[in-house]
Amino acid sequence: MSVEYSGYLQKTGGKFYKKNQTRYFELRGPVLCYWKRRPSGPHVSPTGTIDLTNTRLVENPKDPRSWTIEGDHLSKTFTLTADTEEQREAWVREMSKVKPKNREQPSTAVQSSGDVHAVTLYTGGRHKVSLDDFELKATIGAGSFSNVFVAREKSTDKVYAIKEMGKELIQQHNMLSNIAAEKHILQTISHPFIVSLHYAFETKKCLYLVLDFLPGGELFFHLAKEKVLT
Repeated sequence: MSVEYSGYLQKTGGKFYKKNQTRYFELRGPVLCYWKRRPSGPHVSPTGTIDLTNTRLVENPKDPRSWTIEGDHLSKTFTLTADTEEQREAWVREMSKVKPKNREQPSTAVQSSGDVHAVTLYTGGRHKVSLDDFELKATIGAGSFSNVFVAREKSTDKVYAIKEMGKELIQQHNMLSNIAAEKHILQTISHPFIVSLHYAFETKKCLYLVLDFLPGGELFFHLAKEKVLT
């Protein structure tokens, strides 16, 4: 996913008391990524991400350089501050361009799973699924063994993370038993602090795991970089 806008902003945060923290931000489609400092390359994992889908951008009447990002799906309200009012207007203008029907589809090994080799592996007792049931919105993790995307389930509007793994690489590195173990663990564990597996399916070239999307952390970058989650 290309970087559509970038720069330094102040983000209000802190575990015990709120303070402004300088962070480097990149707008990648509907996802706003941020780092403690400007990354040295495109594959450096961000400190956190903010899914801008269906969010509200609210200006701060007390500070023309500041605004908040609010959304029902977000774990908290994010407060950002630019150096100038002009910079704030530019950021808000770019973020406001994020529209559900105008998002670039990330490039994957298989854009449509509607081929004759598509097989549903796990649905939790629900309907059969394939890649056609999802709108892929942004790449949030890329590694040697897999890619992770933010995706919207078309029938429910729910947002998930989809982990895509190439079968050829899995076979080359004898990872099939590890992947099967990962799938089994994720589909059987139910805990508020552990990512759950909602669907699993495969095509001729790839395996897909559809997981909870937890914006604001690095988990999905680790999911992409690691062979299996341990």
